[in-house]
Amino acid sequence: MAARRVRRRRSEVLTLKRAAERTFSLEDQFAFARLSGDWNPIHLDHVFARRTRAGDVIVHGVHAALWALDACLSDRDGRVRLRSFKASFIRPMPVQTRLRTAVSHEEQYRAAVQIFCGPSLALQLDIAWGADSGCPEAAPVEGGVPARTEPIDRSVADIAVCKGRVPLQLDVRAAAALFPSLASAVPVEQLASLVAASRVVGVECPGLHSLLAEIDLLDQPVPFAPEVAYRVDRVDSRFGLVRLQIETPGFTGHVEAFLRPKPTAQATVVAVRQAVRPGEFAGEAALVVGGSRGLGELTAKILAAGGAEVTLTYYRGEQDGARVVSEIRENGGTARSIRFDVLDEAQQSPDWLRPDALYYFASPFIFSGTKGGFSAELLMQFCRYYVTGFWRVVEAFAARGLTRVLYPSSVAIDDVPTDMGEYVVAKAAGEALAVVLEKRFRGLHVFRPRLPRMATDQTATQLPVRAADPLPVMVDVLRACHGGVR
Repeated sequence: MAARRVRRRRSEVLTLKRAAERTFSLEDQFAFARLSGDWNPIHLDHVFARRTRAGDVIVHGVHAALWALDACLSDRDGRVRLRSFKASFIRPMPVQTRLRTAVSHEEQYRAAVQIFCGPSLALQLDIAWGADSGCPEAAPVEGGVPARTEPIDRSVADIAVCKGRVPLQLDVRAAAALFPSLASAVPVEQLASLVAASRVVGVECPGLHSLLAEIDLLDQPVPFAPEVAYRVDRVDSRFGLVRLQIETPGFTGHVEAFLRPKPTAQATVVAVRQAVRPGEFAGEAALVVGGSRGLGELTAKILAAGGAEVTLTYYRGEQDGARVVSEIRENGGTARSIRFDVLDEAQQSPDWLRPDALYYFASPFIFSGTKGGFSAELLMQFCRYYVTGFWRVVEAFAARGLTRVLYPSSVAIDDVPTDMGEYVVAKAAGEALAVVLEKRFRGLHVFRPRLPRMATDQTATQLPVRAADPLPVMVDVLRACHGGVR
């Protein structure tokens, strides 16, 4: 009897690896999407994701959590059952970014694991476990992968009363390929339940505009149908926070998710024409770099409404560029779009493109810094856009008759937010470069206004933050630029 107790205790003990590292690729994202059924484009589509709070494609939160747990499992003696699973998702984890795990606390039957994205804590995982005695009465988990369905775009009113059920499915072979240690250590209904939580949030509710915040589950080894039942029990409209109760054959508990702000729509050309004097930009051949969305889109519309001939560029947003051009043309303006990558040293612009004015809005996601931290790598990323890329574009067109440039700087240089140090330094370097460019190219004038925070995709936040209406601000800026005021 004593020997059996000793063997059982050993089977419950997990020795956790202290650290692991990984960079998730887009291929990894599609593999987890097929397994989980979570096809939310924020995890798969660069063009869609660039207009979200994250700024680019991010790793499925559940994928990262299960990878961290799988990476920590080693030297186990027998199977275990998770008694509790709590994951707190602190900040999004972009693809192609190095992640690392750390075991911050470990006891005999409990552990805390963290995932860091660069220097920042991105995910906190708290787990407890015990021996797996099995649950022979539980309904079996269906095999195969979930049918692919598009994420639902729900209103807040719809979310408040949302409830439903999704089949509990797991392709055991595919799961073992992604999480080999975890698949052999925990019951299939528990692993399937965790994987399904991603689908519930990303596809069902809140759906398309969701961002996972927390999963908090307790063991439930009792017979249930092979499905995940969920219902919303709270919606906090102040923070866009949605709380769902879920019940599966493996767990019971809750999941929390934020309802992300939808992409920010800039003023229509019809509205812009009410703020612009007819012909005030006539005769100008304008090149708007980064003109497929945000302030670049608005600038292209203002210039075209004032009579300029506009060429706008995009890098990934071909459809967005086409949309802006179509709207301008439908309202009597002149515009076209071309693909242009300011980071590509070999980029060749077409010979026919000879602008006399350049408006430079190329930018990465600006809110990627860490409060109180500073990253040389992030600084270099900003500088590639605001310094090296800026120089390359101006140099390319200075010999083709370019006389006027708008380099939009930022009041962040005056305010110096503690989580934007890298951005501030790079923007300030761009201002200094503007002076160098004027000295280098005779007859060139570079305007560098420090713009206030305005409502764009870049500045969208979960909590309301004061942001100026971009239309009157940019009309004044472009008039000043056109009239020679720096």
